[in-house]
Amino acid sequence: MAKSKKGISPLIATVLIIGLTVVLAALVAMWTTQFTKDTTKNVGAKSEQQLACIEDVSLNIKGSCAGNGYYDITVENSGIKDVTALNIRLYASGTDVESKVDLANSNVPKFDVKVVRVPTSKTGIKMIEIMPYINVNGVKVACTSMINYGGLESDPIEGC
Repeated sequence: MAKSKKGISPLIATVLIIGLTVVLAALVAMWTTQFTKDTTKNVGAKSEQQLACIEDVSLNIKGSCAGNGYYDITVENSGIKDVTALNIRLYASGTDVESKVDLANSNVPKFDVKVVRVPTSKTGIKMIEIMPYINVNGVKVACTSMINYGGLESDPIEGC
């Protein structure tokens, strides 16, 4: 007796291929839906944070003076959000920069003027640059717009 080789029938093969295609299409559709929701949520949150920085923060440096081992910077917040922290950069020249992040007592409440003391060993500071941080829905957000005082071409900031 001779054995005959038999495979699956063309009808069953077609049903299996169609079934596999439907399952793959469903998986891709579920992934695409979740990816789109996550991306939309993230973009919405970032937009809300940046919009709060643009609309709700109005920070100005009213003055500054140099002390012995520190600089006092008078900061005015005329915006409607509390500034919770400051990133402060002190420039003696374009390449001689000292950065201070999250200084103690560097918050500036809304509609308030505050003197922020920045400890430093540098002298001859010509320019001060401040980047404010605010809270948006419980998230600490760095506002990317910088506030400047003085300039690299100007004389150093005078003593207190």
